[in-house]
This record gives sequence, C-alpha cells and structure tokens, in this order.
Amino acid sequence: YQVSINNGVSWTTPSTGANGLSHTVSGLAPNTSVTILVMALGYLACQTSISDPTTAKTYTDAVYVPNAFNPGSNMTSVYGTDNRVLRVYGYVIQSMQFMVFNQWGEKVFESTNQNSGWDGTYKGKGQPSGVYIYLLRFTTTTGETKEMKGSVSLIR
Repeated sequence: YQVSINNGVSWTTPSTGANGLSHTVSGLAPNTSVTILVMALGYLACQTSISDPTTAKTYTDAVYVPNAFNPGSNMTSVYGTDNRVLRVYGYVIQSMQFMVFNQWGEKVFESTNQNSGWDGTYKGKGQPSGVYIYLLRFTTTTGETKEMKGSVSLIR
C-alpha cells in the first residue's frame, strides 16, 4: 500500500510500513482537515487501484480565544481561521456567553452564539486599535461550567 495526503500528487509508504493497515498524520494544527487516499499496488496480473478519498478533521477538547485579530485584514490565521472576526473556538461548547469590554469597562460586544464573533465595531463604528478584555462563560458537552478571562489586541 501507499498513501497520499495531497490528493495523489505524491505517495508514501504508510507509517506502519509497506504492509501496514494504518497511517498516522502528525503535525496538524487544530481544526485542520486532511484527506487521505490509499493506493493498493498491483502485482503480476492484479491492477493498481486507488480508494475513494476519506476526509477527517482534527479536534481538540480545548476552548480557545485568539489574543489578537485584525478586522481590516484579508488574511486567515495559520489555523485556517478568519482573522477579521474575534470568535470562540472549541468543539466541546454546549452553551456560552462571550463578552468583550473596552479600556473603560464598557461592554462593546456580547454573544451567546459560537458562530457569531466580534467584528471590531461598536454601535456601527469601528473601534480603535488597542487591548480589549473578554469574559467567556460556557458549559461543556459534559455539563461542566467554566469561565475564561483574558485580553485581545485589536489591530487596525
């Protein structure tokens, strides 16, 4: 067997050896998708065949809030996430309350929807570059209630 994680551009021996039945892909960032193709090498009268692609995504039980974001950017982070909106990341969140405060303690953003993030505006106006404080209260899928506090830099 041989495996490919780049859509068949290149092929390598599985991590468990040429006759191995499993392959480990390491070094992936959280929330990264990888597609694996398997090629059975033909011998004598047998024909070489390639499997249908199988895609999996890395998951972690960690909850993550970035420490910086850039609402004016057209870039994505190294994890493939949109760096223009401040979001809460985590696959174990059942419910949440996410709040962001400015340097005067004024709440400039609040959401209970993990898919909604802060775009760096308040009352329709872009907020200045600076350090903002967040408070995240959430319940995990196992029923645990947790709280995270931290700071985030808005970069313009």
